[in-house]
Amino acid sequence: MALFADREDAARALIRALPSGIGPDWIILALPRGGVPIAARIAAALGAASGLMIVRKVGAPGNPELALAAVSGPGPDGMVTNADLCRHPAADLPAVGLAYDAFPQVPDEEVTRLLAPPPPSPSSDASEAPA
Repeated sequence: MALFADREDAARALIRALPSGIGPDWIILALPRGGVPIAARIAAALGAASGLMIVRKVGAPGNPELALAAVSGPGPDGMVTNADLCRHPAADLPAVGLAYDAFPQVPDEEVTRLLAPPPPSPSSDASEAPA
């Protein structure tokens, strides 16, 4: 059984769990592609900016969509591992991917739309006639 019904449900749960000190001065980072709709929803709720955190996923044997680790740069600080999954024998890992299939890939067009900056708001000065 999935922890969340969909990405919208995950975003709502994360918004409720945020500490009170997080607000519009924060930047909400997303992991492409599935994290972008979640981060966009959180950023909108906070009135904050959003951006991407580019990483390279290290997939599990027999289930490349299941991330055992993520690498964002050189050195030990540039890699985060999923310690719980890394303790499992490789034969157990393909079953974990069944939950992944419940969430379809986010299309490139939706990622682009969600990351696009908002259109500029009309300036009240621009609408006034020159004197």
